[in-house]
Amino acid sequence: MNAKLIITLFSLLLVAGVVIGRTEYKDVCITTLNYAKTQDPKELLKATILKSRVTCELNSRLVRRLIADASTDNSSKIALEDYRKLLESVAMDNDTAHTVVAKDGSGDYNSIQEAIDAYPKDLQGRYVVYVKEGTYNESVTVSEKQPNLYIYGDGNSKTIVTAAIGTGFIAKSMGFMNIAGSDGRHAVALHVASDYSAIFNCRIDGYQTSFSRQKHKTTNQQTTTMVIHNCTIVPDERLFPDRLKAQVYLGRPWKDYASTIFLENTMGDFIDPEGFISSKENFAQDTCIYYEYGNHGPRSNRGKRVKWSGAKGMSKAQAQAYTVSKLLKSDQFLDDVGIPHDGLIC
Repeated sequence: MNAKLIITLFSLLLVAGVVIGRTEYKDVCITTLNYAKTQDPKELLKATILKSRVTCELNSRLVRRLIADASTDNSSKIALEDYRKLLESVAMDNDTAHTVVAKDGSGDYNSIQEAIDAYPKDLQGRYVVYVKEGTYNESVTVSEKQPNLYIYGDGNSKTIVTAAIGTGFIAKSMGFMNIAGSDGRHAVALHVASDYSAIFNCRIDGYQTSFSRQKHKTTNQQTTTMVIHNCTIVPDERLFPDRLKAQVYLGRPWKDYASTIFLENTMGDFIDPEGFISSKENFAQDTCIYYEYGNHGPRSNRGKRVKWSGAKGMSKAQAQAYTVSKLLKSDQFLDDVGIPHDGLIC
């Protein structure tokens, strides 16, 4: 077997944990590296991602299977976690941080907000903040005078951020959580009120509202929208036994002309089959947009969705207009931070 073929197949080997045990899985990966031209796993994975995009798209479908199986199959869980760590390590190789946040004092700042407050005056370009592993119990605000902020961490369950405002905001490999609980206070895990924002490989945990975007439109001819693409919408594993005891929806319009697009996501069975609900009786039902394409899982079936004029499915051709590359001019915006943006997966 030649090295070029092995490089192409390497990312697929990460999925091998589905069918083989942990020891055999590690042996296969080591053997693959020995046959390749490079012994550096990061360089090998870079070659896979940059030179074999079609293979990566196929691999993404297999990863969806791992996500579905990981809760009951330990080999799937191992393979999925290894895959995630390798992807994160490759992407972060290209990140040159202006400042580092660390709970243990090894960085420039101990809190995320301190690092953001140090945003350089008259900065030209992107401001990069690296947040080291740790749980950061803080509410972070990014002002409109701090555009093009890129913040990344060591993993998507390590940090807590509850608000983000500022054009060009990017978050990668981080976790966002609200811990307000059930006392009636309104709280969101992640609130974005900016243009040209991207959230990649992040985990968003919300007791009430998980994710909101606030950029008000006055007509549906305006292009501003929120797109949720290739995500997994499921309850926390600790809540799984009670997941059907509360009503959960994909979204609700907070203002007239609210717009959210769901592309190729996995939707768990805890979501109400109607999908969407008004914040008050009939509010914004005639002006909001909730489009869906290519979703998977128990609640992806649109048969029982609400009958609002703007809540409907799309064809593949229609869905292409809402991909990252179309909406964000992503060749300029996302290339240098390791976020893929080739379009639809299927």
